[in-house]
Amino acid sequence: QDAWGSGGGWGGCEDPKVTYMEDENTVYMTYVANNGWGPQRVALTSISKKDFLAKKWNWKKSKLISRPNQINKSAVILPKKINGKYAIFHRVFPDILVDYVDDLEFKNDKFLEPKFKIPARINKWDSRKASIGATPIETPEGRLTIYHAVDNKDDGKYKIGAMILKKDEPHVVLARTDHPILSP
Repeated sequence: QDAWGSGGGWGGCEDPKVTYMEDENTVYMTYVANNGWGPQRVALTSISKKDFLAKKWNWKKSKLISRPNQINKSAVILPKKINGKYAIFHRVFPDILVDYVDDLEFKNDKFLEPKFKIPARINKWDSRKASIGATPIETPEGRLTIYHAVDNKDDGKYKIGAMILKKDEPHVVLARTDHPILSP
């Protein structure tokens, strides 16, 4: 079988992102699960706010929430539901995908099924692939979203950019930086 390296290693976890859901008193963490021999997948776990603050690491058993045999990375959950649904950003090369789900149980072989995408842009600094960074922040203008991307000229150097997403439809980009705001 083929080995699947990522992040400088051949298995393990990478890219953890935490979201606090205030109305649930729960901290959710998504991360990339890499078993070393198959495609990287998005995993999800959670812990109560009380245990988190007390440093009682009673994380729930992790579950894989992205499809088998598909590389899926860089997931983050919005901290507020949109029309009663959880919004989850993730990446299947090369685009940022947005999925809306009723719950975070992912039972009975249910996986992320994105209906929307925020595409990589041709001839821009984010032309090769893009991923959401930290949890988007709600502002009066929309959801401020920091993301990282690479271009087709130098795919070994990630750069950082920003987007404003529509509050009630976070798959809609209202504004996006034409140039990176931080680069190596």
